[in-house]
Amino acid sequence: MKVGFYQYILIGFLILFIISCVKDFDTKIENPNSTPNTTLANIPVDGDTLYALVNLIWDGEDNDGYVVAYEYSYITYPVGEFSGDSIVHDWVKTEETSLTIAFSSPNEINYQRFLIRSIDNSGNLDSTPAEKKFYTFRTAIPTTTILSPIVDAEFFAQEQGNIWWPGVQLSFTAKDEDGRIIEFAWSADGGEWHWIPAKEDYDKGQDVIIEPQYFAPPLDGRHTLRVFSKDDTYLIDSVGAQVNINLVVPAMDKDILILDDTREPNYLIRNVKDATVDSFYRDIFSYNNSYTIDERNMMTRGFPSLSILGQYKLVIWHSDDAQLPFYLQNTVTGNKTRDAISSYMNVGGDLILTGFRIVEAWYDECPDCRDGFGYTNHPHEFPEDTFVREYLHLVVGEQSSVVGTMSGAKGVGEFSDVHIDTAKVNPNDPHFGKLNVIECAVIKGGFTREILIFEGNDPWCTGLPCAWRYYGDVYDLAYISFPLFTLKIDEARTFAGELLNNMGY
Repeated sequence: MKVGFYQYILIGFLILFIISCVKDFDTKIENPNSTPNTTLANIPVDGDTLYALVNLIWDGEDNDGYVVAYEYSYITYPVGEFSGDSIVHDWVKTEETSLTIAFSSPNEINYQRFLIRSIDNSGNLDSTPAEKKFYTFRTAIPTTTILSPIVDAEFFAQEQGNIWWPGVQLSFTAKDEDGRIIEFAWSADGGEWHWIPAKEDYDKGQDVIIEPQYFAPPLDGRHTLRVFSKDDTYLIDSVGAQVNINLVVPAMDKDILILDDTREPNYLIRNVKDATVDSFYRDIFSYNNSYTIDERNMMTRGFPSLSILGQYKLVIWHSDDAQLPFYLQNTVTGNKTRDAISSYMNVGGDLILTGFRIVEAWYDECPDCRDGFGYTNHPHEFPEDTFVREYLHLVVGEQSSVVGTMSGAKGVGEFSDVHIDTAKVNPNDPHFGKLNVIECAVIKGGFTREILIFEGNDPWCTGLPCAWRYYGDVYDLAYISFPLFTLKIDEARTFAGELLNNMGY
């Protein structure tokens, strides 16, 4: 009991002592938090005259903490007789210690006053920002050009894209007098702008696919595509480029359209009028069926528009004279026709192509197809991305002799044999009642099989396919490398019926 009592007395004395001493302790005011400091590298040197895209380097320090970020701003003072007002740019926050900044430079010469300040971990700003002063040249606004499509170009389109038709290809480029392009933006029908980085070789053209969902409805009709470019000083082409195009959504609610590309006089087929040839094709493809067949003489009516072409499920194109097909031999007409027929197939149209020297019309796309004297090389490989390889599905081709050697063809699978009607073919040189310069397949593309095999005493083509079928997931194709008109009528009817049946008609 006594021990506890004395302990309480001792504790009490200690408390009184501490209280009595408090007044003797000195109190000091807490040191205020100091602001950070900012420094700029000495490159570029003050007073330099520079291109308006300037790289600047800075650093910051804080004695009682650490720097967490920076803010920069600049003031542009246009120099010259028509200098105008100064331009004050808002502060921009960054955590970087080096940036390449595009300075506004509206005049020939512009005075720039650049400011940078540090921010410390307490949120304090450098009250005396670091500063650099220099001049910049005027920056030129870029100009944008649409390379393709051309004005009022017509394209087939579908509500849903596919592997053959993902959308409309838009190609463009731009020029910048004092720098380079860093971005492009495209828009369809006034919709959202889509920015994409510029390729290294954008000056050679840059492409983008405009998918169907980006067009304003209805898809069938007129549409507007626009493109802008942005240069490395972040200047945007104030005008841009635009093009109007027409999209055709194919109905394909009609059966068959026959395109006649046969001319008179005809040195392969003797003593036969074009009307007789037309009647022959109408006969063999309507034999024993109820299909509605329309015909179009391209010599008198021209190649059909996409609006007309898109009405038909199947197009049969024949060219029976001894010359290159008219609508393929001319570079401008041929390219336009090629684009139209390939576009038709891309959206599901089927094609039967038959005639004389058709593949030759595309030899210009094949550097190895002819020698230096213009004669056909044997064999010849068609490059990738050419019409013959991509759509006719011929990879490596051969050509029969310039003297007539083809007497007929052996059918493969469900296809019957066929024979040349010698009464229809020129009996004189170089035909001698047989067909000459027939394209044959050495190597075919994928999903393609032969349906007729060349028969005749020929050093190059005997035993090779002279007709083949492509079985596609979007379109079907049959290519016959000789005119069906030269066959005996009964055999031609049988073959035409087998072909239509094979293609699902």
